[in-house]
Amino acid sequence: RDATVMFRGIVTTASHAVNIDSTGYVPRSKLFPAGIETGVRRIVLPKRFVAFPDGSPPRGARVRRLERDARVTFYADGTYGWRYLDSAEPEQREQLGEPAEYILADRGAVLHVKGVVNGKVLVHSPKDIVIEDDLVYAVPPGAAGADDYLGLVADRSVEIAAPDVTGPGDLTIDGAIYARRDFVVRHYYSSSSG
Repeated sequence: RDATVMFRGIVTTASHAVNIDSTGYVPRSKLFPAGIETGVRRIVLPKRFVAFPDGSPPRGARVRRLERDARVTFYADGTYGWRYLDSAEPEQREQLGEPAEYILADRGAVLHVKGVVNGKVLVHSPKDIVIEDDLVYAVPPGAAGADDYLGLVADRSVEIAAPDVTGPGDLTIDGAIYARRDFVVRHYYSSSSG
């Protein structure tokens, strides 16, 4: 079946135009059912993301630094695992820190993410972040007791992986996403898209 990307919440952009690059026509009303507002006031952001402006993480927060391209998987039990893509080593798994976990990639490293977030976590790459599958909160937003949080911050792009990675069907993403350059959805109008 054909599937297309859909942004369920209102989308705002400082740009006056939105590039919907596809092989077919997708009506804006289907892509942005809650609406899209262009030409909004620009938010001036720093040239480079700095995780800790004062030099150290918030009290009690933990920091995991990943030196090269890695896959990070979140689990509903409040743990997460990581494995370097160029390694045959098994996934390393750890409990998310309290009050928050910071997963920071070193320069040039791409992070691939998926899973169920049970806790508060910020994922940053000075390059790109690739979303490979659903990335959802253990307790859905708006439900009683919902306090999970995921922030994805990329100095270049946040990308939805191609359909041969994400698989068929819809992809659900809970979280705040900041991509300094682009938010990219590959092949979103192909017949095998999810």
